[in-house]
Amino acid sequence: MCRQPSLTAFMTICLFSIQPSMANPSCGEQITGEAYYEIEKRSYTLNDEQEDELKSLSKRLSGDWRGELVQIECKGTVEHPIKLIDSSTVRLEIKSHSKKRLNLHADLDFREQNKKVIYQRRIFERRDIDSFLSNGPDILILTEKSYQNLQFSRGTVLVETIYKVLIDQNTLHLDIITFTNGFFSIEERWILSRW
Repeated sequence: MCRQPSLTAFMTICLFSIQPSMANPSCGEQITGEAYYEIEKRSYTLNDEQEDELKSLSKRLSGDWRGELVQIECKGTVEHPIKLIDSSTVRLEIKSHSKKRLNLHADLDFREQNKKVIYQRRIFERRDIDSFLSNGPDILILTEKSYQNLQFSRGTVLVETIYKVLIDQNTLHLDIITFTNGFFSIEERWILSRW
């Protein structure tokens, strides 16, 4: 667990201790090494203190939020990736589904594209946790890693999701960074206020 006296030092050290590429991931960037893909060989179990921290943070995150979302997504091929950046206004509801996870439900309004989207996601899946770093009740960096079935064909992909949470009274900064088979695929930057 990272414990640093200053927020900046903590974030810098902890970000780079999870993955060197996550600070500024770019399209086409890949995490390499056989150990990255051998997730079944190392199971991560939260200790009692981490369980309490996650439970407390989950309680604080529950409720209604409003703000903005910026999405940075990679499309195209590995050889010719295309970076797409979209922004949206957000109405987000976070509910505690059980002691094991939170559900995010959001209405996204991409005004420039005249597009509205309903967003749903489960976060903090205990069975998939790969790393857990915190610095008190307001900051958490949690990584989930799991093999997921492809929707329209046979086979699986390794999906790594990194959650960076910074909550300060009625303000929430939530970054969700996803790597698919080691390649950066999407980052979501949520900047929200309690509603």
